[in-house]
Amino acid sequence: MKYWREATAVGKRIGLELVRRRRSLVLWAVFPVSILLLNGFVLAEANRSTVAEAFALAAPTTLTGTALFFSAVGGTVATLVAERESQSVVRLLLSPLSGISYFLGILLAYGTVGLGQALLVGAIAAGFGATYGGSWGLGLVVVALAEAGYVGLGFWLGVQFARRIEDVNGLVAGVGCPCSSSAAPFFPFRFCPTICCCWRNLTPSFT
Repeated sequence: MKYWREATAVGKRIGLELVRRRRSLVLWAVFPVSILLLNGFVLAEANRSTVAEAFALAAPTTLTGTALFFSAVGGTVATLVAERESQSVVRLLLSPLSGISYFLGILLAYGTVGLGQALLVGAIAAGFGATYGGSWGLGLVVVALAEAGYVGLGFWLGVQFARRIEDVNGLVAGVGCPCSSSAAPFFPFRFCPTICCCWRNLTPSFT
């Protein structure tokens, strides 16, 4: 119960900061939508398939490979750097707040962003005729696990390597581009390594 109260307080504070800035939230909405539209129409042309089938293939990779990655990893790194530069982290270390609660609070904040991205990507894909053929429960589990992994990666990168706000873009881009490319959001899975094909089989998809 203690962890939940502390995590909720941290998550609310970070969420309020995101709402005040707004720019990040808008960009995190525009980015997956643009990638989804690009992937959907490219796949429709390349595979000579219907638009609905193409968006069914593009939606899961767009969500897990780009949307959740850049919002969770980039957002977490940016939050940690901002806390360090504003000296807020010093006050947090002096408070009774535990490290676990702080991590869970960040996860709660960016998990909410990720859920919004999942709903946005799913709604747009459905608007083009794609239907979801998997388990809704399993789909939420995949989104939650992806979000937790990305926030954890961002937390580690932010603590170990990011010291100034200038480090955020280069760090996220340097790690994000290879990782997102290997998740196949930009080209069909048949061009990807075997591990990507296994990920596709484990990920609930639109059909």
